[in-house]
Amino acid sequence: MAICVSPPRDWNGPCYFPLAPRYEMIKLPPEEYVPLYEEILSKLDPEDVWKELGSDAVLLCYEAPGKFCHRRLAAEWLERELDVEIPEA
Repeated sequence: MAICVSPPRDWNGPCYFPLAPRYEMIKLPPEEYVPLYEEILSKLDPEDVWKELGSDAVLLCYEAPGKFCHRRLAAEWLERELDVEIPEA
């Protein structure tokens, strides 16, 4: 499930834009980005997000595993709020 501002042109899979950052956030350093992304998450209900994504969803964006990315921030939010485990692959 793509959760980026603009999915790749060749992406034909589903998108979940409520977890996407705002376009103007993309080039910000982490110390500025994180509070803005946390604000986005604070407006969402984690249980609703989990239901809409489906428990077998794979969160996709542009950054490689291990690099700073909102994908991991979203996963950690869901883990914290719902007591689930979302591994990084």
